[in-house]
Amino acid sequence: MVLFLEHLLLAFVSLACCTTSMTQTSLVLAAHAASTSNFSDHLALMAFKSQVTSDPSRALATWSNQSVPMCQWQGVSCGLKGSRHGRVVALDLGELNLVGTVTPALGNLTYLRLLNLSSNHFHGILPPELDSYFEARNDADWGFLTGLTNSSNMRKLALSSNKLEGVLPNSIGNLSTQMKFLTIKDNKITGPIPEGIGNLINLNELDMGNNMLVSAIPVSLSKLKKLNRLSLSNNALSGPIPVSLGNLTELITLILGTNAISGAIPSSLSNCPLEVLDLSHNNLSGPIPKELFFISTLSKSMNLAHNSLSGPFPSEVGNLKNLNEIDLSNNMISGEIPTSIGECQSLENLRGY
Repeated sequence: MVLFLEHLLLAFVSLACCTTSMTQTSLVLAAHAASTSNFSDHLALMAFKSQVTSDPSRALATWSNQSVPMCQWQGVSCGLKGSRHGRVVALDLGELNLVGTVTPALGNLTYLRLLNLSSNHFHGILPPELDSYFEARNDADWGFLTGLTNSSNMRKLALSSNKLEGVLPNSIGNLSTQMKFLTIKDNKITGPIPEGIGNLINLNELDMGNNMLVSAIPVSLSKLKKLNRLSLSNNALSGPIPVSLGNLTELITLILGTNAISGAIPSSLSNCPLEVLDLSHNNLSGPIPKELFFISTLSKSMNLAHNSLSGPFPSEVGNLKNLNEIDLSNNMISGEIPTSIGECQSLENLRGY
């Protein structure tokens, strides 16, 4: 009996040791799987850091500390569950005065949903001897954008207030169709707006203001049916305002001021539920369409100043009962102010008379 109990005890001890060993092995394998799955993310972030030439606030200091897990680095956020667990889903490094170039390796962050590099000093520069190779220069400046087409989960891309230059590649239209927010304002971007941008059909906001963009506004923008805000101000855009912009039936803010846009204001804009309409400082001509004064949602401002608009001030202005500001200054508007303007109960500023 004693011998039987000894054998039974040995069996339990052996089983316990085996179970403990298997548990430890499982944990090691799980850790190895996790580390393997985000290894490419780690490499991409280190490639990004290697091209940052100045970090005055030492924002990326933790990125070199091996005792600090990648998901705890400043500006880095990782997924918490599912296939995104431990993978980089956001890189938020805005307003840090970082200097350098942007690496195409960011395209390896396949779960990235947000990339915010706004208000830094990122740029695209090639050696002077290559300046004459225009296409090569563009590819070099925007190679990282092409790389980001691998990030099929991207929702927000903010690159405003840097020193990015060159011509936008048409590959911008190959970014994630889940993209909702794209801003590249306040840079030195030249050339036309690529037609491919119309592929980003889920965009809510598009801001390309304060660059050096040229040519006509692409008709493909009318495909962005979910757009709430469109700003292309302070560029050198020319040609007419596409009539098809009237198809943007969720557009609340339209800012096209300070360009060289010509032709008549399309009456189709009355189909948009606009609160802000800024077409100032362009070369627009002809009468102000009466349809604009039936946009009942106009509540903040209608700025048509500094154009070559002519004809009378439409009496339909009385329909804009919620509008705060109208600016028609520096045009060729004739006649008297219509008495119906007294019905504009929220009007605080009227300029141009």
